[in-house]
Amino acid sequence: MRENMDIDGSLSICEDTRVKRILQSVETGLRSWYSIVNTFGLNENDKVKWEEELQDEIEACVNDCHAAAIEKQQALIDKIESLLTESEKMCKKLTIQMPSFAPTNQGLYNDEKYLIELVKGWQEEITTRTVEIDNLKTRRDEVSKSLGREPFFVKESPLPSRDEIEMYKIKLQELEVEKQHRIEKFRDLQERIIALSDEIKFMPKLDFERDIITGDNLLFFEASDENMQRVEQFHFDLLEMREKIEQELNKLREALEHLWKVLEEDVKYCNDFIQTHVGLNYKTLEAFKTEVKRCELIRKTNLGKFIVKLRTELIDRWNEAGFAEARRAEFAIYMEDDMFTEDLLTLHDMQIERVKAYLRNNQEIFELLKQRDVLYKRMRDLDERANAPDRFKNRGGQLLKEEKERKAVTKKIPCIEEQLLNLAVQYEEKHGEKFTYFDDTIESLIERSREVLEQEKKEQMSARKQKRDVTMSSSKMTPRVLYKSPSMAQLSTRNHLTPHNLRTPMRTPKTAPARRVLTARRSITKAKIRLSTDKKKRIAAMREQIKSSKRTEPNENDIEYSKFEIEMSRKDGAARSTISLQSPHATLLKPSIRIETPRTVDKQLKTFGVKAKLHF
Repeated sequence: MRENMDIDGSLSICEDTRVKRILQSVETGLRSWYSIVNTFGLNENDKVKWEEELQDEIEACVNDCHAAAIEKQQALIDKIESLLTESEKMCKKLTIQMPSFAPTNQGLYNDEKYLIELVKGWQEEITTRTVEIDNLKTRRDEVSKSLGREPFFVKESPLPSRDEIEMYKIKLQELEVEKQHRIEKFRDLQERIIALSDEIKFMPKLDFERDIITGDNLLFFEASDENMQRVEQFHFDLLEMREKIEQELNKLREALEHLWKVLEEDVKYCNDFIQTHVGLNYKTLEAFKTEVKRCELIRKTNLGKFIVKLRTELIDRWNEAGFAEARRAEFAIYMEDDMFTEDLLTLHDMQIERVKAYLRNNQEIFELLKQRDVLYKRMRDLDERANAPDRFKNRGGQLLKEEKERKAVTKKIPCIEEQLLNLAVQYEEKHGEKFTYFDDTIESLIERSREVLEQEKKEQMSARKQKRDVTMSSSKMTPRVLYKSPSMAQLSTRNHLTPHNLRTPMRTPKTAPARRVLTARRSITKAKIRLSTDKKKRIAAMREQIKSSKRTEPNENDIEYSKFEIEMSRKDGAARSTISLQSPHATLLKPSIRIETPRTVDKQLKTFGVKAKLHF
């Protein structure tokens, strides 16, 4: 460094001029000095001494000036070297590469100035990074302490780069967000804990529990992993307490309702007790326990009466669970025991609880069985409606609704049966035995239900067929005489029937009045009977079938009609008329019946239970 900065002795024109001016000034001074010394009158030796002294002084002055210049030069060189050394350290601290430096032709002062500015910029960067890192470390220590964790590492020497500082900031931000979430979670848990404590009337025992419930000393709460676990565990313990209280209250309430039922306790007393002791808390729990003890004490004084009631309830539970005789036989010896003791009462209670537990554990199966029974019952109802005589009286789209419901029920039944089969398999895998309902497995129940349904359908079809056959036979043997009133038959003034020949119409002009034929008591108006060829053929075929059929027992309607026909045939001189007999099964045309008067006919028809309408 020093060799590079040594001056080689060459002067510029300006410097050469300044040297000449200095030399000229010195020469002028020397000349003036000589002029003065010459006035002294010194001999030559003294004059030479004075000249030597002057030369020594001039040389000393020049040497001093030269030495001062060299000293100043060295100082500048040392300063530059110091700045370079400091720059190198700063670059290492900032983790940056040291820039290359070489002396310039502008002199040591300029080199010094350049290095000073460079070092100043690096120093500012170091100061800025140091402040940021100190702030990060302070926030890191606070968050880490609040979270109960070890502070994450922050590099100090060399100073972290800008990218590393940004990474530290992101990590610190994540910790602060987690801290905020924990504080919010703590506040939420605190609210729940306070609500649960008020609900179950919990009395805190530890200072930590008391601080959370009362809210004291929470300004310095640290959301550390340990503290958060303690708060969560406290909340979980309160939930368990509430659940246990609820379970105990449900058991006590069920036991109390059973005891009240057995003891035939006053309904008003029971309702008042339930309304008074409400809520899931220890106070209500103690009240229920006390009431159960009171009822049990009363029950013990009347063991025989209560054991009989328990036996009745047990039988109902057995029926509900589908226990057959084989399963009931296990407890049969106690059902017949007449020695009423507390142990026997306890055994009955235990047996009832066992059956209840069986019902609870297989609740899904029993609910599906009930749904299946309801659907099968609904299917039967729909089948009966479909076969009802008035099914075609469709008002409001009832047939369409029933058909849609039938399809829905038909789809639901197989789904429920499939679920039952799956649950039966699970039950067998769990218990090592098949699930039975009155000694029937689910498979046999399903199969038998289907068979019963099919058998019922067959029986319904057979009954309908038999009813139809009987109706047809009855219709063939029962007289069906058609007569339509003038309004229905559209009486014409041109066509009239005489009493002696109903089949011979009489033609009269359209403008002529209605012609009447009088009998001994009143005139009779005859209507025109319109019978199609198809009806005549069908009636003839039915009559032929009646004659050829062989019946073992005569039909009651046939007997009545035969009597009626014989009785009417005995009447002589009666006019023939056409009577419309109302039958619920069929419509038949019988030959004309001789009658004397409408009143006589009406009386005779009532005698035989036949409804008739006569129009004269």
